[in-house]
Amino acid sequence: MVKSIPQKEKNIIDQKVSELTHFTSEERKKIMNDLMQKNLMEREICITCLLKQHEIISPPIKSKVENI
Repeated sequence: MVKSIPQKEKNIIDQKVSELTHFTSEERKKIMNDLMQKNLMEREICITCLLKQHEIISPPIKSKVENI
């Protein structure tokens, strides 16, 4: 079990989780609760992975298909 997390750190975690807009609010609440159970390094890894996962799954489409 992780020690109590300072409010300032909780605010930072909440801000980062709110950036995970590809999740529903319920999913973000669950992610937030899960992160509160982890230590600092585990939280950072999880958040980074979730953000990167979204970038990989939904890259911006910049090119147009041309007729050949």
